[in-house]
Amino acid sequence: MAEVATITVLDSAGVAREVPTLLSAEAYLSAIQTAAERAITGSATGKASVTTSSTEVLPARVGRFKGWISNKGSLPIYYSAGTPTTSNARLDPLEAHPWPSEQACNAITASGTNAEVHFGEFY
Repeated sequence: MAEVATITVLDSAGVAREVPTLLSAEAYLSAIQTAAERAITGSATGKASVTTSSTEVLPARVGRFKGWISNKGSLPIYYSAGTPTTSNARLDPLEAHPWPSEQACNAITASGTNAEVHFGEFY
């Protein structure tokens, strides 16, 4: 079992706090520096109307840090990076799923039109 160490960090108010970590102080600071270097430079949101034909819900973007899709409609959708089928991942109404890829996210419905499929991303 790894040894738990504590490091001192400043909280959002500038107050020093002791934080437990399984990482060494050097590894922890290296991880923070890596995250800071990968700073978010932009974001985007949008909405798509999904039918029984493949529809791009989230466009491809090189450098995407995090993306997600949200089904605010009344029909389930099925999605994938390629051409989606009803055997792909299913997103039921009122659910959201992460999209941790730079590839485009495409979706279909089994029948009908779902005009309330939303997306968001940080890049």
